[in-house]
Amino acid sequence: MTDALLECIFRNDVDQLMRIITPENASEEKEKKYKIKISDSFLLFPKSGLTLLHIAAYANSMECFIYLHSKCNFPLEIQSLDLKMPFHYAVNSGAADIVIYILHNYEARYGREKLIQDFFKKDYTNQEQKYGPTSCSIIFAAATSKQPQVLSALFKYGFDCTKFASKCKFKLQEALSTVVKARNVESLKILLKNIQPSTYKDEKSLLLAAIDYNQIEAIPLLLESGCDPNYVTPDNKTAMYRACFYSSVDAVRILAEAMYDVDIPSKTRAQAAVHWICQSKSIEIAKILCAKGIDVNRVDQDGNTGPFYIIDMDIPQEQTIGILQILLDHGLDINFHEKGKLTILGYFLTSINTTKNAKIIDFLLQNGADPNAEVFSSGYMSNSNTKMTCKDKLRKIAKNDELKAVYKKYFGELETTPKK
Repeated sequence: MTDALLECIFRNDVDQLMRIITPENASEEKEKKYKIKISDSFLLFPKSGLTLLHIAAYANSMECFIYLHSKCNFPLEIQSLDLKMPFHYAVNSGAADIVIYILHNYEARYGREKLIQDFFKKDYTNQEQKYGPTSCSIIFAAATSKQPQVLSALFKYGFDCTKFASKCKFKLQEALSTVVKARNVESLKILLKNIQPSTYKDEKSLLLAAIDYNQIEAIPLLLESGCDPNYVTPDNKTAMYRACFYSSVDAVRILAEAMYDVDIPSKTRAQAAVHWICQSKSIEIAKILCAKGIDVNRVDQDGNTGPFYIIDMDIPQEQTIGILQILLDHGLDINFHEKGKLTILGYFLTSINTTKNAKIIDFLLQNGADPNAEVFSSGYMSNSNTKMTCKDKLRKIAKNDELKAVYKKYFGELETTPKK
């Protein structure tokens, strides 16, 4: 009888099920637990200790599920021996219609708040470092199902990625990685839109979201599906900006190969590709973006050139020099600056790490930096600042052997008192 009963549920043969189980004998059936004999590597929950409602949910047998619930009074919250509800099995197997049925009816009976409490809240707060047969995240189970409609249903009924405790956010990464590996673009888009809905409101920003969540393998999928790599946010940020911000060479390379112009529009006065390069601190990123023909002399909304953003970076001097050399090779005007701003040499001479910049200062002078360009005593324009030349500033700060050697190389022996 057991085999025949389970077989009719897996076939969704509700007529046969009605002959075996009636509303009159259903009460004792609710207490029985069954084991399903299947081979399913994607099933994240135990195969034993299940009620018939769990099995109908897993088998996506809609008519049988509705009959057991509505006619035989199997409660939607009925638990397996492992304390899982039919909802878990429906989500995991991709039974979207049953997932929607459960959420709709549960909310209608108990309200949205209790639905979230009973179905979703454990995901937000329960830390599990490994998914096993007795514990699994709902969002991970939905991602494993490969059914975008399941994810859509979760978010429609109040699943909220922003509620995850910090210790549980790895579950979102696991879900994203799962849909990327499965090349499930629709599920990927749904997840990215809902991870931070206030930030990623539409498909235009999904590339930025993928980079923010370090899902580099998702970038080609999104590009293939039509996401625009040139999309610029209202605050002038792009996917390429994000890739540079995280110093992700792989992301930069993938985007660059898909783009003709990697920069923001030329008339936009904001941080552009040359600024992103310097913020990335990456020689490889500098090579990739400069090879695309970017304007390396652009200024941002504050009038700063790109190299301004590499000053005082905690990186070896050789790394800074490597980036500057690439920029010079692609047309950087080493002495360009807007009114009220310093030259590149001026900024390095007035930075907080000046004593550690001897090699960079030497490199700039060797490549034509103007020693007579004006600087200010504190590095920025102020009425209280004293104007001086870069040469004067170098003389003033040359307290260690490295800086003294640089001064001597270009200007002769260091004088304690400047000539009048």
